Amino acid sequence: MPHLYRILFFSLAICFYVKGSTQSFNSISKTLTTDDGLSSNKINDIAQNEDGFLWIATSDGLNRYDGTEVVQYFHSADPHSLPHNYVYCLKPLPGNFIAVGTQSGLAFYNSKTQRFENFYYSVSDSMDEYNNSITRLELAPNGNLWVGTRNCIFIFNTDRKLIKTISSPYTVAEINQKRQKFVERIFP
Repeated sequence: MPHLYRILFFSLAICFYVKGSTQSFNSISKTLTTDDGLSSNKINDIAQNEDGFLWIATSDGLNRYDGTEVVQYFHSADPHSLPHNYVYCLKPLPGNFIAVGTQSGLAFYNSKTQRFENFYYSVSDSMDEYNNSITRLELAPNGNLWVGTRNCIFIFNTDRKLIKTISSPYTVAEINQKRQKFVERIFP
């Protein structure tokens, strides 16, 4: 989705933001930017969780918007922080978790503990960058989370446990040229 479409989609989502607890519509007639507290104006994805918070994936951190204020989340030395500040994609999960796809691994944010539980797949140092750049998140009808990376697919069950890894057959030299076809076969 081109950058302008993301901004338009984000603006429309803000206008029709539904507060989860009361299910009443809040109309907002402004666009959120870094001047309003966003960590970056480059928005990659947005999602709303069960509590009604709007989560915003940016090129510099994860943001949570409650209709009034923005809370920013960043990578730090804490093992329960974001794995990386570049956030590609988001997927709300049952139990008020949110899956967060970053440039350096997957995180499951638990709203009860307010912590990130991180997943990093390491098999070969030369492939780790490609295996952990999470660019796509999809929920299957059975509740399993399918995670697309630049080189492979991970499937997590409803308890957020890895149950299957589907690796591409490509080498580091081939990955940039051929990986699109591999991922696109699974995620049309």
